[in-house]
Amino acid sequence: MGFKTYTAFAAAASLFMAAPAYAQDADILLVGGDIVDGRGKAPKRADIAIKGDRIVAIGKNLKIDAAQTLDVSGLTVSPGAIDLHNHSEYAFGSVEGANLSEETLRQCVTTIVIGPDGSYDPERLRGIFKTIGEIGSGVNVAFFVGHNGIREKVMGDRQNRAPLKDELAQMAALADEGMKMGAVGVATGLMYSPGIFSETDEVVALAKMAAPYGGVYSSHVRDPHSALLQSNWEAIEIGRQAGVPVNLTHLTTPGKHHRGLMKAVIEQVEDANRDGIRVVADQYPYPAVATVKLWDVLSFPEGVSVSSLAEVRALLRDPVERARLQHETTTGGADGFSHYKASGPSSLYILDCPDCEQYEMRFISEVAADKNIDGFEAVAELLMEAQGDVIISVGGFYEEDMVDLLKQPWAMVASDAYPKFDEASVVHPRAYGTFPRIFGKYVREEGVLSLGDAVRKMTSAPAEFTGLKDRGRIEEGAYADLCVFDADTIVDRSTWAEPMLMPVGVEHVLVNGAFAIRDGEATGDTHGVIVKREMKTSAVPPKHKKHSK
Repeated sequence: MGFKTYTAFAAAASLFMAAPAYAQDADILLVGGDIVDGRGKAPKRADIAIKGDRIVAIGKNLKIDAAQTLDVSGLTVSPGAIDLHNHSEYAFGSVEGANLSEETLRQCVTTIVIGPDGSYDPERLRGIFKTIGEIGSGVNVAFFVGHNGIREKVMGDRQNRAPLKDELAQMAALADEGMKMGAVGVATGLMYSPGIFSETDEVVALAKMAAPYGGVYSSHVRDPHSALLQSNWEAIEIGRQAGVPVNLTHLTTPGKHHRGLMKAVIEQVEDANRDGIRVVADQYPYPAVATVKLWDVLSFPEGVSVSSLAEVRALLRDPVERARLQHETTTGGADGFSHYKASGPSSLYILDCPDCEQYEMRFISEVAADKNIDGFEAVAELLMEAQGDVIISVGGFYEEDMVDLLKQPWAMVASDAYPKFDEASVVHPRAYGTFPRIFGKYVREEGVLSLGDAVRKMTSAPAEFTGLKDRGRIEEGAYADLCVFDADTIVDRSTWAEPMLMPVGVEHVLVNGAFAIRDGEATGDTHGVIVKREMKTSAVPPKHKKHSK
């Protein structure tokens, strides 16, 4: 082909490739929005055409016939967020309307990833899918297969031991089954029973099952309150031996004694990545982990059941029962776990103390020091003195450490949201505010992140990590999971005192091309689907260098 012929051909091809797809019709046309596509870029004005569950065209002044045209001028359009650590499904089928996930959708979240603490074996996952099939879901649901759930299934009531050889083989087979079902990876909750009884090699055997499918390993690490760096190293080593990427999920530096430790954690992660072990993290933008009533940190002796603060106080007034309660709480009792033991007084952080406000925003260890008593006695005295339920975090930490992590390019955003089951349950404000809080506080007010990078941390980054194909980006051919919000007003409203206040600033949310929120109102529709990891064909795990501590 001569130069002139080639030039003419190339020019014609260029014009053809640049021509917008005006000929096709659409179901929905979003006009004039500022598009943040999920790749970390700044907003760019464009229209988006949607047909069925997919984006079919993107461009300025699209000339496409649409059944519905919506002017979104002055608003930001982003991919729907993917919440990499979510427990909302716990209430699906048991709490009316929970499956609609309105509090999730109003945060721009269109996909949740369930089972991140290792709760689900394949059988339980199938039960959740059956429930969703019967009642529907307002959001898409991806999933982890879990070590704890599998261990319980195979080893039954005898958990305080290592598995037998045939039991470990059964556990690995169940992890493989979960990956075949489409799990994004294998997850563990090593701080909880029965995960606390496992050795590293056991977890490696299950995590290896994710490798042939291109899956990942996600870890609620073993002892974040008293051995954080060592626990992180274990998770990283599991990933190295299994040949899979690692997520240090809901990463924090819990406790008064860990202030400033995030810099060392960041260096851990970057060191591992330099050595060829892919390590990431997710986080929520609140300096307090799970919120519970103070008496929930206690472990009660076998045969003792309580349902109110009054019943707890009755036990504490009896010297014999108080001594039993102290022993169970400080040792973890039969299954080895109590929040008091796992967290310790220097991590238990007081958020709301009725008629004892002088103790709010302080650690139990500080109250104990003031009173010259030990941590358990400080808990007992607060339970006796307060004029109502004391609300605490089982792992308070510091804002500056949280912000240090938020700045890292490998840190993603996730909520660790739990639903409210009844009037007695305590809800963390992150369940209603995580993603708008990032936009309102850390993008608009404090400038910690750019808008593009904040969106990336919520969308394309978790989509790529978990292998959720065609989600997390605004591009032609992608699923039409979209959020339209006002970047000037979006913010969380949930607080420790009122954790269930809905955020503001979200105007429209589409899930698989259908409105879940329109003009600020929830539609009540259930267009969410079960989403699965894109399967990889290679069965050979990548080789990593030995990583030294």
